[in-house]
Parts: sequence; structure tokens; C-alpha cells
Amino acid sequence: RRSSDLDGYVIEYCFEETGGAESEKKANLTDKELDALVDNITTFGPQLCGALSAKTTSGEKNKIWSDIQSKVNAVGGNNRSIAELKRGWNNLKKQTKNKIDQNVVLVPEGEGEGKGEGEGERKGEGKGE
Repeated sequence: RRSSDLDGYVIEYCFEETGGAESEKKANLTDKELDALVDNITTFGPQLCGALSAKTTSGEKNKIWSDIQSKVNAVGGNNRSIAELKRGWNNLKKQTKNKIDQNVVLVPEGEGEGKGEGEGERKGEGKGE
């Protein structure tokens, strides 16, 4: 409970111990934590969101996330929750997609077709190949 005086009015603020303006934001994932997260998701990716995900039960996925959590916390020491790791993974995917999108140059349809050397050649079918 916190109060402040504003022009003679006392305003009381009540915050739960686990939230509100007084709770501190945890630090971003460290490079070591990100490396461990990426390594483990790469290993377990097919079960979590790839070809095997439809055959993997939610209990098995929770176990995988728990294993990933243990490995990330072992290198980072920040006691990350599974929700934090999932959020970190989603943020990393978004950042990567945004970087790719910034480097993509879109060429209007029809431009650049049939011009220059190698007309009619496909990529990798150049002269002498």
C-alpha cells in the first residue's frame, strides 16, 4: 500500500505483491540463455512446432519445455519460467523476420525479366556449367 498527497487529496494505491507498478521487469535473456534456448529448440523443434508436433501430446511438449527451461536456467542462473522462454523465443522469431523483411527488395512483376546476359537461363545453368 502506498499513498501520495495531491492538492490536499490523499490517493491510496494498492498493488498485489506479484504485479502492479512496483513489480520489476526481469532482464532480457542473456546471450548464453538465447544460445541455450535456440540450441534446444533446434533439437526439439520437430516435436514442438514441426512435422512431429501433431503426434506429440501436450504433456510431452510440456516435458520438453521443462527440459529446455532446466538447460537455459543452468547457463543463465536467472530462474526463467517456461512462459518467459516461450515469449523470448517468439520475440526472437519476430526480430529475425523483421530483419529479413528489411533486407528484402521487392521487384515489381515483369521488371528484370529477360534482360542482360544469360537470357533464358535458370539459376545455376550458366555458361560452361
